[in-house]
Amino acid sequence: VYTLEVAVNGVDLTQSSVPFYCDPAPVVTSVSPSVIEIASLSTSEDTTTVTLTGTNFFDRPSLSCKHADATYPATYLSSTSVSCTVPKLSSPTSTSLALSNDG
Repeated sequence: VYTLEVAVNGVDLTQSSVPFYCDPAPVVTSVSPSVIEIASLSTSEDTTTVTLTGTNFFDRPSLSCKHADATYPATYLSSTSVSCTVPKLSSPTSTSLALSNDG
């Protein structure tokens, strides 16, 4: 964590001491399950929980998963594991799933 100060005039710094994180990007090595049911064929809920495994996961309020062009909160399990509850898709398709430490 670094402390960030800003100077508008190049001389006078702010006094807010805003924390600035400079972390390595998360690396996802596996997703389980790798196949999600189609919502219309499912007899259960219209969402599913997926677990992502990898490295560089950080326990932050901004931790999130990106799935089918939308962002969902992620649950930190460890520095190598997080879970996300995402909606099931309405038709068979290939989609991406990404993890972000900072939203």
